[in-house]
Amino acid sequence: MQQYSARFNIIKALIFRRDYFRSANEPRIKDLTKHLRPSALSLSDIQDNPGARKKEVRLGRGRGSGCGKTSGRGQKGQRARNSVRLGFEGGQTPLQKRFPKVRTYDPFAKDIIDVTLGRIQRFVDTGRLDANAEIGLKQLVDSGCVRRIKDGLRLVEGGPGSCSSLRVRVTECSPVAAERVVEKGGQVCLAWYNKLGIRATVKPFKWTDQGLPLPRFARPPPKVEHRYPDRDDDGVPIRILKHRKDIEVMTNEWPRPVHQREAKARY
Repeated sequence: MQQYSARFNIIKALIFRRDYFRSANEPRIKDLTKHLRPSALSLSDIQDNPGARKKEVRLGRGRGSGCGKTSGRGQKGQRARNSVRLGFEGGQTPLQKRFPKVRTYDPFAKDIIDVTLGRIQRFVDTGRLDANAEIGLKQLVDSGCVRRIKDGLRLVEGGPGSCSSLRVRVTECSPVAAERVVEKGGQVCLAWYNKLGIRATVKPFKWTDQGLPLPRFARPPPKVEHRYPDRDDDGVPIRILKHRKDIEVMTNEWPRPVHQREAKARY
């Protein structure tokens, strides 16, 4: 009994936040704690948190339960007797059939990310990109200039101010942006990647951490293979634009694909 009374006094003291009880002769809380036994976790003490399990509602168990007789379905009608499929409007033409189909999905569309030349120059000025080295897909993603590359990266003209001499590697480039880079003595390298090649370029640690070699870069389709006459050290099909003449050849030989999705510059 003394042990239980000591526990009760401790709980009472903790609730009222008092060091002493009403009687001055009673001991401190520190003295009462020695009467308690150290508690240990056992299988009999394991239980869910309050509210973790909700009691299942039993239908049709009398009016006192709140869901008796009609079981919450109301009186009569189609929904009281059976369920109605989604979108059914009682026999009239449903909403999804009253409007014509909009066939805008193109399975061959490519999600090309646009990056402006002004954004790259701003990252170069702040020191997040090295102007002396080639700025490729991996450098743009690692620096935060581009968040994610899906099917390719297009360099477009935009942003205030002039750009410095840069060496940029992208998958596509607008003629205006290429002219601005070439005028400053830089160059634009157009490379062809498939999705696996982009992933191996941006995230090579996916293979190196497992001790695996990087996958071989795929060849471009036969219809566009003539656009990439050169290969780099890794075997990636590339085309280098150094002079204005190279830009004119690219503009004439590279017609804009009809199925390619138009998108505004995201960066």
